[in-house]
Amino acid sequence: MRVKNGLFVIDAPDGVLFSAPPSEVDVIIASSPHLRLTLSALALASQQGVSVVICDEKYLPVGMLLPLEGNAVQAERFARQAAASRPTNKQLWRQIIRAKISMQARLLQHVLGDDLGLLDLAKSVRSGDPTNVEGQASRRYWAALFPTERFYR
Repeated sequence: MRVKNGLFVIDAPDGVLFSAPPSEVDVIIASSPHLRLTLSALALASQQGVSVVICDEKYLPVGMLLPLEGNAVQAERFARQAAASRPTNKQLWRQIIRAKISMQARLLQHVLGDDLGLLDLAKSVRSGDPTNVEGQASRRYWAALFPTERFYR
């Protein structure tokens, strides 16, 4: 990914694959191990308020580049998260996992007509999820969505 004439440009081996003005981009998710980002692309993203998320080989987010200008709200959020107590973090994690599993249950109910017990699992999540209910729900969820494939997440 590079910049040309003020546009983000993504090249393919046979030419330009895609280009876009920064005003039409909210976030860049760098998830391909083959992706190369130029410094000018990163600088333009930052100047235009575009965040960049970096993913690892499993396509999981491992880093983020946030614009400094006008990002006081995000900086405050990061500071509060860093200052939160361990019990608070564990309770927040519980809420996040419950919401995630509940949404997975709703999707399964919509698609399959059965939530496969995910709503009950969501209710059983404890602070910090010490029994890994998230993992149990994930196995059921992905196996139900892709029953004929060997799906790994």
